[in-house]
Amino acid sequence: SDGRVANFLDLEIQSELNRLIKNDSTDLQDKLTYSLNKIFSETNKKVYIINDQLVIKLSDEREIAYKNLSSGERQVIYIFLKVINANINNSIILMDEPEISLHLSWQESLLTSIREVNKDSQIIIVTHSPAIVMNGWMDSFIDIKDIINESEAENNVWFSKLFNQR
Repeated sequence: SDGRVANFLDLEIQSELNRLIKNDSTDLQDKLTYSLNKIFSETNKKVYIINDQLVIKLSDEREIAYKNLSSGERQVIYIFLKVINANINNSIILMDEPEISLHLSWQESLLTSIREVNKDSQIIIVTHSPAIVMNGWMDSFIDIKDIINESEAENNVWFSKLFNQR
């Protein structure tokens, strides 16, 4: 950090915003503002990209910097910047506990909102929040204990073959 950024999250938001702007895709920028405005509608905030900067307008039309938002609001901005930038290279999206600092209603709509702006990338999420998978994503949910059991069975077969060959 150059000392002007308040924390790591703000630094990452600015980095991802710069990446989005550098790509010069108004379609992706529109996807970002659409998804953020949909989520922030509960808080009466509107998000714009003006002069390559993320601008937040309050209901009374005052503008504030994203750095003045709550940690949950900044987390949502970061998530959607990453997801939208993943469109550029059709990346795999790995998320560890994206629900941290997010309001319950945001947790419930997160996957659907992500899919609206990035239909092609594979998404793998580790979460402790049932709300993340509740609204139509239960068929995509795999419990870690099921993965471990399958893995253990495969390892047992592999070890058995290895030792029987010697």
